Amino acid sequence: MLKPGSRLHFLRQNQKDLRIELYGGLLDALECRVHNENIRTGKLIILPSSFQGSPRHMQQNYKDAMAVVRKFRKPDLFLTFTCNPSWSEILNSMEGVQRPEDRPGIIVRVFNMKLKELLEDI
Repeated sequence: MLKPGSRLHFLRQNQKDLRIELYGGLLDALECRVHNENIRTGKLIILPSSFQGSPRHMQQNYKDAMAVVRKFRKPDLFLTFTCNPSWSEILNSMEGVQRPEDRPGIIVRVFNMKLKELLEDI
């Protein structure tokens, strides 16, 4: 398993290998803004759209969702389902002084179990 931040470290160190030169127009616009507005900047790191949580990833997900709406029409029902780390199934699985954030695998399993129950109920 990768250490947290190791993917970011890889992206930071391999910008040239990630074909960042394709973003020449973006880089030019940023340099122009820095010059015109006298902004101090650090090192520019461009995250790929596959990096979860990046603005490009969110935009890609949005466009995918809009394509589905265009193809199949507006949804009749839209649900958001989140996990509560205080669910008894999660807390009962903790050993000793562990906290839910120490056991992400248990949280994922309980979430998937509850999601399947919800889908069956629907």
